[in-house]
Amino acid sequence: MSGSSRASLALCCALGLAGGGCGQKKQAVSGPAPVVLAPEPASTLTDIHDLFILRHRAAMGEVAYVRGVIAPRLARATEGSDTGRDALRRLAIELALVQGEAEAASSELLRLSGDVQRLGASALPEERAIVALLEGALLFHRGRFLEARRLDLRALSLLESETRSPMLGDALRALGRDTLALNNPNEALELTLKALSAHRDAATTEPREVVEDLLLMVEILLALRLGDEAMIAAGDCYNAAVEGFGSDSLPHAEALVAVAAATIMRGELGAASSLVGDALTIQGALQAAQGDDKAPVSERLALRLEQLRALVPASDP
Repeated sequence: MSGSSRASLALCCALGLAGGGCGQKKQAVSGPAPVVLAPEPASTLTDIHDLFILRHRAAMGEVAYVRGVIAPRLARATEGSDTGRDALRRLAIELALVQGEAEAASSELLRLSGDVQRLGASALPEERAIVALLEGALLFHRGRFLEARRLDLRALSLLESETRSPMLGDALRALGRDTLALNNPNEALELTLKALSAHRDAATTEPREVVEDLLLMVEILLALRLGDEAMIAAGDCYNAAVEGFGSDSLPHAEALVAVAAATIMRGELGAASSLVGDALTIQGALQAAQGDDKAPVSERLALRLEQLRALVPASDP
């Protein structure tokens, strides 16, 4: 029985005992009055009724807005088992990494890791896997690819029996990312194809996960110098981004960059320049809407656009 259930039961029992004396004749009692201990208040889970909407808006590129919504809820959250708090903390860590704020991500990750450790043997495999994946993402962001791979392998081992979990695809993609960074694109491609299959098979997969799989696949195919295959994957990524998020979204801008990169490999620099310009326009609008010039909407997008602009003729943003 959970702590809140035990507290509720104790409260009901206390009320029942108090009510049972009503209507009965008072009797004299000897000795000191019994000490009645009030039950501890039941813990309240952090509000996540809008978690799906927040995750979708963050994926669209409304990163600063979503972080602003999350922050006060996490500040009010208390210690103890709280799945709502942990879900929001995971999103806060992911978004801090999107904006390149490694220290903020590390601070929240320490809290999340501590919360899961306090659960002990009752912690679910997915809860442990989430911590491992986030620790791996932070290490990858810091360029520590081999250490990131070890953590992502740990996450995969925790999820191997969870065949229908979308987290299985997350672990496979993370391993693909690490493996590409460690200069093994063939193995990285195999892992990423498995990740895409796992995400498409899982009923609760978010559209963003499929876009992320395809973005990584384009990178791998370009590393393998497979231009035609990279263009096909980039087209699939573009379609998934527009269908899932619309034309003025962060996924659309990232898909445009993927198509531009594949177009450059085909030697079509003029077309690539136009694609980069379109992505820059979307990035600029998202950055302006965010209202914060200090942190990029996406550090990854900003870096890739900077790299591509050096390879194509100048275009108007």
